[in-house]
Amino acid sequence: MRKGLFLMCCLLLMSLLIAGCHSSDDSVNQDMEKPSSAWYVMDKNDSKILVVKSNPKDVNNNGGYDAIWGSGDIEGVSIGDRVDIKVEGSVMESYPPQGKFGEVEILSEEKPEGATLSKSEALRKALSNMEHRLKMVEAIDFIEEKDMWSVKLQDGDEVLEVSVDDE
Repeated sequence: MRKGLFLMCCLLLMSLLIAGCHSSDDSVNQDMEKPSSAWYVMDKNDSKILVVKSNPKDVNNNGGYDAIWGSGDIEGVSIGDRVDIKVEGSVMESYPPQGKFGEVEILSEEKPEGATLSKSEALRKALSNMEHRLKMVEAIDFIEEKDMWSVKLQDGDEVLEVSVDDE
């Protein structure tokens, strides 16, 4: 009887361990398939864009952000735009991940009172002279009394503040 009980406990423990260790590629895709209005376009080439969440979690405790390179219908999308995205199919598990966007919707935004630029345009200007664009957008603020924008980008543990004239 004891051997049977011991055997059943061992089998139960093994099944729990196996179930807990199971990893599914779908978990990555499920998170990416949910549109989120908190993505910023940080880089663009002919066929793909790099988007980063506005307030991403540090996914690998080494400065890794919620970011993804995606191809698809990116016509009309510009660096700095705030977008909703939907990823189709599988996602390559590189960093940042790479996938195909089924949908990219550019979100409209209002300019702050007294501003000439929008947040997207201020971000675009701040990124225009940067070579490495895999950064998190921490804040984009219009400072009306100085007629300028403060764009704060996090790069690992470092926060870069870029001032952009509102013109």
